Amino acid sequence: MSELKILEQEGILIEVNGQKVNFKGTISLASGDNLSLHLLGGFKSQSSALRICMATSDEAQTKFLECSFALRTQETYTYYCSFLSGPLCDDASTTYGILRKSILNESKYFHVADGLVPDIMYDILEGCAPYIVKELVKYLISERIVTLQELNDDITAQMWCLCRLLSPMTGDKIPESDLRWQNFLRLLSIMDLLFAPKVSQDDIAYLSVLIEDHHSSFSQHYPSCNITPKIHYMVHYPTWISRCGPLSRFWCMRFERSKSYRAFSLAIFLEGSASYCAFTLAILFNTHSFAS
Repeated sequence: MSELKILEQEGILIEVNGQKVNFKGTISLASGDNLSLHLLGGFKSQSSALRICMATSDEAQTKFLECSFALRTQETYTYYCSFLSGPLCDDASTTYGILRKSILNESKYFHVADGLVPDIMYDILEGCAPYIVKELVKYLISERIVTLQELNDDITAQMWCLCRLLSPMTGDKIPESDLRWQNFLRLLSIMDLLFAPKVSQDDIAYLSVLIEDHHSSFSQHYPSCNITPKIHYMVHYPTWISRCGPLSRFWCMRFERSKSYRAFSLAIFLEGSASYCAFTLAILFNTHSFAS
């Protein structure tokens, strides 16, 4: 944080076109999975507390518009943190979901209450989509609309591909009036907007309506399934898109890609191919990209 404060207050000199220019900077947004963002923010785990709003688990099961929840703010975060050093320390954790003050709040401009951007790779592709598709597939098999063998013959390991291809794979067998199927199609419409490289204000307003309709329908047609934190976070996506732009610009997919790149580099080194490292990496990485 000491280096960040220097960058914010004094800046650094960088030579541009033969002249030294002073640049100042700060943290704009923090991207990561929910576990890491909760740790960065000093919040309890997402299974027992939500970092964007103050929703209880019961409220998250029945309310699907952001305006129905009290959002966390810098002021309320500071107020709740004031309990950490007093007799109400347990309340800060159990009632308000805060375990510790975040060191990132020492920044002059950044605050974890409104700077921890949601990640659609973890929330959608590794959270909502598998959960919802699983329940839909269980229903389709139990109703004998499709068989497990038919799905296994056509299925792909990638969740995004599965969501996109499930409709052409099984859509001809499912009645258009099937309400669970309609719920899944709403999810696809939501994903189209979430992963879009560009969205308009009308798209954002429509996204809010789609999410409310989807969550209400999901809660009604899958009564034994809870609205998980990752599904709940979708309620806040329209606001985050309005603030930051398309969420695909901030997701962790590119970080996962870098991890794969480093893994390839290590494999090359261990296999003794260092003399042709650049060429080997290019071949392996491009092959991996096309294969995936």
